[in-house]
Amino acid sequence: MKRSVAVLAFLVSVTFVLTAQRPFNFDDMMLIRRVSDPQLSPDGRTIAFVIGDVDKNANRTVNHIYTIAADQPNSIPKQFTTGSPSASAPRWSPDGKLIAFIKGGQIWLMDADGRRERQLSKISSGAGNPVWSPDGKWIAFNSDVYPECNNDQCNEAEDKRIEGSKVQAKVTERLLFRHWVEWRDRKRTHVFVIPSSGGTAVDSGRGKAGRAKASGHGAARARATDSELGRGVVRRAEGCREDEHESGAQVGSVRTSALA
Repeated sequence: MKRSVAVLAFLVSVTFVLTAQRPFNFDDMMLIRRVSDPQLSPDGRTIAFVIGDVDKNANRTVNHIYTIAADQPNSIPKQFTTGSPSASAPRWSPDGKLIAFIKGGQIWLMDADGRRERQLSKISSGAGNPVWSPDGKWIAFNSDVYPECNNDQCNEAEDKRIEGSKVQAKVTERLLFRHWVEWRDRKRTHVFVIPSSGGTAVDSGRGKAGRAKASGHGAARARATDSELGRGVVRRAEGCREDEHESGAQVGSVRTSALA
């Protein structure tokens, strides 16, 4: 009798272990939260970062901005942004009072405590990769525009014309004409600057066919060092096609004081 009970207990324990150690599957992977882009505040006390949660039904990842105390790693993160539009790329202002971030393809600002969200940029071609100037007066960002267009109205009209055309054939004369689900067509990535207090974004590469210096995966970024922005200078790369090496770009500059 005792032997039977022992065997039964052993079988139950084995079954429990096998059940508890089931294989890691796709649904488990989709439940893992993606943590990225940590940004330390100027005073070194707070870290802003992004958490992405997968929405399987919508076939997308929704990103939101959180903060956590830098000296309290076991504390619970505070969620700053909510809703369906993703929020990403949190960037602290030099004085630590504001956070610039991307939501809905535009630059937004919020206070350091997550309150008073307000939209800064309103550009039809979208905005990405914000960079603060050291004095906090300017924010540089990049946007894909048509090089022959001199204003946002022209870019918006051309987008609508192409979207409404019955002919959707793609013609290309260069490599890397497609990146994931995005076509690399006529547009080029230019560096823009906008006052952090609000105003009109100005294209520092207006009329140029060049691209901003791109990262290895092809996503162009606004590359402006703190010292350059502090002197009112924003760099742009001219004549560098996406299928060329970054070292082939020629660097030009524009003074933000002349854009005010």
